[in-house]
Amino acid sequence: MMSGLGMLLGKIVGAAIGALIAALIVQFATRLVARFKPPYGMAYLAAFIGFIVALLATFVIQLATGTLQYGLTWPLFILLLVV
Repeated sequence: MMSGLGMLLGKIVGAAIGALIAALIVQFATRLVARFKPPYGMAYLAAFIGFIVALLATFVIQLATGTLQYGLTWPLFILLLVV
C-alpha cells in the first residue's frame, strides 16, 4: 500500500502532466472567447494551479466528510462537482 506522501506526490505529478494538455485547451478557449492567445507558459501555470486547487478542495471535503480512506464516492463526486 502506498503511503500518504507517495499518493500526494503521484497526484502532483499527474497534475503536472495533465496541465501540459490542459494548457493547450486554455489557450484555445481564451483565443475563442477573449480574442487573444496567452503564452503557453502562462496557460500551463493557470492549468497547473487549477489542478492543485481542485486537489486541495477534494482533500478538504473528503477530510470533512470522513471519506478520506474510502476514496471518491458518487455522492461526494456530485458534491465536488457543485463546489
